[in-house]
Amino acid sequence: DPRDLHSFPTRRSSDLQTERNGAVFFRKNRFEAPESAVRSIKRPALPFTGTTCEDMMEQEVFKAVRVTDSIYWVGAIDWTTRDFHGYLTSRGTTYNAYLVLADKITLIDTVKAPYKKELWARIASVVDPREISVIVSNHSEMDHSGCLVESIEMIKPDEVYASPMGVKALAAHFGPGLPVKEVKDGDSLDLGGMEAVFMETRMLHWPDSMVTWIPSAKVLF
Repeated sequence: DPRDLHSFPTRRSSDLQTERNGAVFFRKNRFEAPESAVRSIKRPALPFTGTTCEDMMEQEVFKAVRVTDSIYWVGAIDWTTRDFHGYLTSRGTTYNAYLVLADKITLIDTVKAPYKKELWARIASVVDPREISVIVSNHSEMDHSGCLVESIEMIKPDEVYASPMGVKALAAHFGPGLPVKEVKDGDSLDLGGMEAVFMETRMLHWPDSMVTWIPSAKVLF
């Protein structure tokens, strides 16, 4: 029962993460939100009304959740969804995004568009969102990339990456001209103090799906 969990991410293979040989693996399957991810949130969660980075940094409702010393969960919680891809989500679901505090601060995925301010507020509880240098889109469906365009416009990152099929899918969703670069299976990116390695996982979910591996942290997104 997720209500019995006292740490985030969880320790059960059916939930967000499993551990194998000391490595942390974040699953894309939805799960019922663990309590510690939302202890700082008043239920029902208050809407974030700020419109600038400064407003976000003053916001106290939504907080990032530490995964490691250099990685934070900055996603959003949807209390209303009761069915997600055929899975019963009686207590809602999460849209998972992660902040990697390398020299080049990196955001992995965004969230569904209505929850963009929750994402930005959680980021702002750790760093000014404008300090993000890299955005990685592991998957193009809207629970992962719904506010990608608005996040790019607000953050103005130096680089945005997706798989080759991801680039095509994002263009189909948002139109041509989105500044997204391809990373192919086995490509790596120096984030400064950390390395990100990209692995395509076509049709484990959809053709554009990929995972991002941070070897030094032993974390797979």
